[in-house]
Amino acid sequence: MNEKLLQMMYQFEHSLLPRFFFDEDINLVADAHDKPEIVFMLFDDLCQSEGVQNPYTVDDFKCGFFKMTPDGKWLAMVIRFPYPQKTPLCYYMYLFFDSDYNKRGCFTLEHNKATRKRTSKTPTADGKVQRHTTFREEDCGFLCAWTKDHAHQNYGSSFLDEGIDFCTEAFKIHLNNFKE
Repeated sequence: MNEKLLQMMYQFEHSLLPRFFFDEDINLVADAHDKPEIVFMLFDDLCQSEGVQNPYTVDDFKCGFFKMTPDGKWLAMVIRFPYPQKTPLCYYMYLFFDSDYNKRGCFTLEHNKATRKRTSKTPTADGKVQRHTTFREEDCGFLCAWTKDHAHQNYGSSFLDEGIDFCTEAFKIHLNNFKE
């Protein structure tokens, strides 16, 4: 994939969308709620302004809205991006906010590679078991956050396992930022 396009996607995910989310004059959440294709449209506009062919379609960007607490005090907008081609492009962005839209948090699940140890067992002719250990580089995610002042926080991937709900993990971190 075109290196310029990958750099544009990085800027879109790590700079533009977080800035739009925290900007007091722009309501990215309301705009996306009314018009879910707005995230694609924003990226497409960026491509056009940079003179780069956009290889993605509106279906490659998805937005969803969720109540994070039963009482509706905490809400989330989740954006799914096209599959990331390299580190640190994003799989997802989680935007959390309270019902008053005052306590906001922006988290990303970013692509990474991790070396995983795999052990397998093979029976031998004499009835014993032989262990084989291999190391494989695999795709994984690491959880990060962007603050209102554009600072980046990396929570790593050491606590992330297959099957974990990344949105819930990000929300736990977000809630810790707003303990009362």
